[in-house]
Amino acid sequence: MNVSAAVSECHSCRLREMRSVPVPLAGSVPSPIGVAVVGDFPDAESEKRGKPFVGPAGRLLCESLRSSGINPSECTFLYAVSCRPRTAEGRPRLAYNDELDACTPNLALQLKAAGARWTLIAGNTALRRFTPIPMTQAHGRPFDLKRERSDGPTGFAVYNPDAVLRSPQLKATFDEDIQRFAQIVAAGRWSLPDTCIVCAVEADPLMCDDRGFTFCVEHHLA
Repeated sequence: MNVSAAVSECHSCRLREMRSVPVPLAGSVPSPIGVAVVGDFPDAESEKRGKPFVGPAGRLLCESLRSSGINPSECTFLYAVSCRPRTAEGRPRLAYNDELDACTPNLALQLKAAGARWTLIAGNTALRRFTPIPMTQAHGRPFDLKRERSDGPTGFAVYNPDAVLRSPQLKATFDEDIQRFAQIVAAGRWSLPDTCIVCAVEADPLMCDDRGFTFCVEHHLA
């Protein structure tokens, strides 16, 4: 069974019983530039068309990627939760933790197929799958996705483009973060930030956790 079929036939959580339709990965698989984009979960248009990031938020993301020098057609797109969460009444909602957990095998399968060296994590739900650090602190910073490998894939968090549409004041930060991500991809490497992820004061680069997040003395391993 191929990856798309495995995701499409998944019945691991309640979402399939709530008339949600899984949306598998799309784009270039594997990515020729080694970039995977992981969103939270499908919006209405993505669910209807069966492809990730094809709604207004996806178009905004692709425009920002293109402006930064990354060709969206060379990326792999997928979701941390493959189905659109909804209430019993059919109204959209956020994904529950057990739904995120149930979708972890699908996420791992799709990321492996993407063959990505760089994973752009676009949203709070997706970020929760990789780290407990909140988006307000994690955005715009690279970090290790596989702690046991020094050469493992790199994660980079940005705000959910749907949140940017709802809150236009985030647009400048979103574009700046995408630009930095593109610079890291182009350089083929990244270095540790020199400020604490919690309080933004200057930090010793040696004081980092095993994901690559940098902390000051007060917040290191707190």
